Amino acid sequence: MNGEGEYHFPSGETLIGNFRDGEPHGYCCLILKDKNAFYGSFENGRIFGTGITFNHLQDAWKLSMFDNGIEIHVLNVGDGKPYPDEIQKYCDDEELIAFVRKVNAELQLVPKSPRLLSPELNVEFAAYTYNKGTRYKGFWLNGVPNGIGLKQLSTGVI
Repeated sequence: MNGEGEYHFPSGETLIGNFRDGEPHGYCCLILKDKNAFYGSFENGRIFGTGITFNHLQDAWKLSMFDNGIEIHVLNVGDGKPYPDEIQKYCDDEELIAFVRKVNAELQLVPKSPRLLSPELNVEFAAYTYNKGTRYKGFWLNGVPNGIGLKQLSTGVI
């Protein structure tokens, strides 16, 4: 595979981004089946430069520098999802920030038009349609469905 694309591993992981000769090359996002994710720059299949790791279970992100696939320096850490506006405060890699914005928009990771119910707790109520047609209407906490809600599949099954 060459150019932009998406590769789904048999184990459930997904790699979205740029490829050269079948390997990640350029900016890519690796989404693991446990919803942890990595956004960063690859050269010939190895992570190079700035990268963002998102830990879904801990609801936290880490901005690091990588060399030949090895993390060599942690630049910053934060709570919640790696929203581009937050990451941009600590990262001068504009291409990475633009890539994160693009992937988040394509995957629709952030709900549209939420109604903030509790600003101090970041609790929201929103209806949201994912790009595959599944719809969720309910409560969100820090941008993630949380609590009482209704999910309707694109097939109409609730």
